[in-house]
Amino acid sequence: IFISSALVTADSQIASELVSKLGNSENGQKKLKEIINFPMSCDAGLKERVLSFQYVVLPLLGLLTRTAITNCTLEKHVDTIYKTIYQNLDSFLNKNVMKMLEKLVQRNSIVDKYVSIDALLSHERYSFIPSSLGVFFIIIVRFLAELLRRIKEASADEIMQKITLNLRELTTKYHQTIEQQWSSLSSTDPLNNSETRKYFFTILGNEIDEIDAVIEEFNNNERNISETYDITNESSDDDEKEHDNDFENISEISIIPTEKEILCDRPPYLPSLFDE
Repeated sequence: IFISSALVTADSQIASELVSKLGNSENGQKKLKEIINFPMSCDAGLKERVLSFQYVVLPLLGLLTRTAITNCTLEKHVDTIYKTIYQNLDSFLNKNVMKMLEKLVQRNSIVDKYVSIDALLSHERYSFIPSSLGVFFIIIVRFLAELLRRIKEASADEIMQKITLNLRELTTKYHQTIEQQWSSLSSTDPLNNSETRKYFFTILGNEIDEIDAVIEEFNNNERNISETYDITNESSDDDEKEHDNDFENISEISIIPTEKEILCDRPPYLPSLFDE
């Protein structure tokens, strides 16, 4: 009911109130943590002690990627929401969300075995009913992209990299399965159409590539900083001279390079204005 109400609120563009409740109020944070840590299942039915992945968890992630939320003026509150989820990256996203996604890909179905759509809507009229498994991929990849944008350290997180790799592998598996078994798709699934499928997987692949690029750029920057630091440390080592024209007192250094200086393998240290 909480998620359904939130979806209605977002549709009405009253996002500030929702963000304030989730990211600022104690009750909202408590509710969010309860959802994150609650047991989930692809076959939750109408059980009260289990969250439905398809009808509760996925809509929550989808809700948090909506423009009304991500562009909300209450930036700090939105950051708090994402930080709360990031703090549970392994237990929530890696070990639960991705596990549920893998199970649905294996089934090639988003059906909950223990509840029909009619029964679900009768129980909660505003329930989110996904039309295709493809929706799950789009929501998850966009949530990860937003998480990376807001939580800088996430780019260096091994769990995040593992999730991204898993997502790419599941995308490939889903694509192969759907091409082989497209006739078994629901008539309401837009991926029934070959052109739509082609467009969808192109978009999905591009968005996963963008996530990989963010992670790779961060790692490259870290390597460059590390290499620069190592060179600086080596060059500042008083006990280890590079060659016979290497002196701590620069007035002792000959302008004309010596033979050993020319033959030295180590690159020269060139200090910059930014060196401390």
